[in-house]
Amino acid sequence: MIPKRLAGCDAAGAGQGRFGRSVVAGGASGLWSGVLLLGLLLALQVHGQMGISVSTDRQKYLRYEPIRVRVLLRNYSGNTLVFGAGTSKEGYVDFTIDTDGGFDVAKLDRTANLTDSLILGAGETKELSLILNNLYDMQKEGVYTVSAQLGHRRLANDYVSQSCVIEVRDGLEVWSRSVGMPTASSASNISARKASLLLFHQDPGDMYCLKIEDEAMVYGVVRLGPRILGGTPDCDVDAVSNIHILFQSKSRLYSYCVYDCNGQLKQDRFYLSVGDQIPRLHRDPDIGRIMVIGGRVGVPGVDFEVTETQGQEVLHSQPSPVRAVGEGPVAVAGQEEGPVSPVLGPEGQGIEPGAASDSGKKKGWRRLRFWDRSGQ
Repeated sequence: MIPKRLAGCDAAGAGQGRFGRSVVAGGASGLWSGVLLLGLLLALQVHGQMGISVSTDRQKYLRYEPIRVRVLLRNYSGNTLVFGAGTSKEGYVDFTIDTDGGFDVAKLDRTANLTDSLILGAGETKELSLILNNLYDMQKEGVYTVSAQLGHRRLANDYVSQSCVIEVRDGLEVWSRSVGMPTASSASNISARKASLLLFHQDPGDMYCLKIEDEAMVYGVVRLGPRILGGTPDCDVDAVSNIHILFQSKSRLYSYCVYDCNGQLKQDRFYLSVGDQIPRLHRDPDIGRIMVIGGRVGVPGVDFEVTETQGQEVLHSQPSPVRAVGEGPVAVAGQEEGPVSPVLGPEGQGIEPGAASDSGKKKGWRRLRFWDRSGQ
């Protein structure tokens, strides 16, 4: 399927490319995560001199969650194609995105060069990976139809992939807290961000997600794990504005994670209930430290097994601008001022002492196989 409009194309796929060339179909429909590269290669349809396909890691996304796409390119022209660098563009790869209302999605940065320094040798296959909603305005709820287009000055035609469909939906807020941002100076104004725990509906069940935002920006969106019926998540914020979340993963297994105000994972642990002692968060009223009391720490490979990991990118390096209806684009915010000293370890004020830092890890939700050894 080809979108309704693509660089002047009609519904049949004929039209004008960026270099004034005709546009022909050059790829297969989008494939979901878990498909091997060989499968993508077999799916590429050859029309002339190039093959192109586009795929995503999942079909349904939480609003503002990074939408990672992969574009697979294969060169059948018999010649090496140099796409250029910077503003010198001999070729291009771009996207056309249509909404379920029939509107084209605007590009946030029209100067972005997705093929910067790309060289595609004769017979070579390369994969481009990028976060689509960093480049296009996909902030609204809806269903988006995405296709990729490839062109080069040396080619007689431009080529367009078949499309894939992406659904973007909001989550249901189950907890929120306004969090003050630590500052480097006692005279600086104190800004605030909102941390929200969301319930996101997807197959086969609902998912807990964390979102960190202010009035202008979204700083982090991350999937935490599946919701267990009957379980109530426990959330709190410590003295240095880290967000602590404890929720039930299995019948006796609890997931505990700590994130800073930029959506960076600081700590990640599992706890087990012991008898009637259920893990819960406890705040030290004197210094604002948050710790887990009750139960015991779960040991991976002994108490449970991680059977699958869904990688989850966090929007901490390039926050997403929030735009109200009728407003123009909002400039991307820079990094907020904050303390440069770590908050972990024996001197830490916010996180449980003695815990190893997971700072910088990209946390994804995991499928867990839990071995109930309560009788041991």
